[in-house]
Amino acid sequence: MNRTRLLIVAATSTLASSVPSWGAEFPLGKDSSLTIAGLVAVGVKSSQVTDVQPTDTRKPTTELKVTDNTSRLIIGGKTELMKGWRAFFNIESRFLTNAQPIDPQMPGLPASMSQYTCGNGTGWANGDTFVGISSPYGSLAFGKATMYTSDGQAMDYFGLNGPGEGYRAWDGNALAGFNLLDNVSSVVKVGSVTAAGLSLATLGIDRSQNVIRYETPLLKGFKVTAGFTKNNNGAQNLAGESYFGRPYESGGTSWGRVTYNKAAFTAFASVLNQVVQGGKNQSTTAIMLNALGYGALFQGPMDTHAYRFGAGYKLRGFKFGFVYDHTAVENGIVGTKLTAARSATQIPLSYEWADHRVYFTYTKAGNTTNLDRTGAAQYNFGYDYALNKKTFVGIFYTTLNNDANSNYS
Repeated sequence: MNRTRLLIVAATSTLASSVPSWGAEFPLGKDSSLTIAGLVAVGVKSSQVTDVQPTDTRKPTTELKVTDNTSRLIIGGKTELMKGWRAFFNIESRFLTNAQPIDPQMPGLPASMSQYTCGNGTGWANGDTFVGISSPYGSLAFGKATMYTSDGQAMDYFGLNGPGEGYRAWDGNALAGFNLLDNVSSVVKVGSVTAAGLSLATLGIDRSQNVIRYETPLLKGFKVTAGFTKNNNGAQNLAGESYFGRPYESGGTSWGRVTYNKAAFTAFASVLNQVVQGGKNQSTTAIMLNALGYGALFQGPMDTHAYRFGAGYKLRGFKFGFVYDHTAVENGIVGTKLTAARSATQIPLSYEWADHRVYFTYTKAGNTTNLDRTGAAQYNFGYDYALNKKTFVGIFYTTLNNDANSNYS
């Protein structure tokens, strides 16, 4: 079993205000406007990892560092086309407050492994970036968008309401939704020998590319959102040799979500179906394992099928929530044709009074199918304080306990 403990002092400042006018809006003539919004989030983190043997040249068990928690700048605009019809755009750019884009994300990795830099996860327009048209019948947008992986999360100042975990100041690496709900613990097997442990990240826990996204108008608290992309992780179509007998134009990723928000009650349900294209195995895990020399072990395409649902309720300062996720990855136990599937449950609780909030979130991932002792549990304790409507400070403590054969982080 390995245990990760984090103590975070975090500060968050945001330009976003409550819906519908989140951000600072500037009129551009009679029928158009420009909006500037975003988030600057930085913290000091002390972490400790126990009962684990590093697989690379690094051997620290404790670490103290300044860390950025997904800071971003968002520029949006809209213009009226006719009564009830508007064109709109959104450009989201991620940036780091604590490091240079050229800095390696994981210093000390062996030379044979891909040296991903901080710039791989940041840059101009690398966040949710799209253009579209809204009408009385809904909105249609094209570009990059987050699909499935953040469903259920709550982020008040971005106008996101949901039953899952949601903090005003936080440590991005300690969000249990990204750690447990968006990963499936698995292994690489060579014959009867287990060669390495790994986590299968749903859609790379990243913005999906080439997305067509439709959202209905709000109707009595209900809203439906659907998205489709031919290839969520790269160019629209992948030329090259046929992959496991699949034709070049096969594959695609579809996602749907229903939300309900009215009065004190919130609920949602989501479904994801990813069939990788025939030209290449483009899952994040496949790219990583190819770099390590394990690519020949793939026994089939790593198609992903998942569903998630949850509900929450607010009562006199208290908020209670529940989220359930089930994710299955075909051929996900690399080196075999076995499916890697697991279920995970999250229970977030919070209480708010005046400018204060306290939090407790419990998240549990069950064993992966066909693998013993591959579950994990994470506990988040937190407190934050609103200095004003757009600036927050907080302190958080996180413990992540892996079973003997699991690899959540």
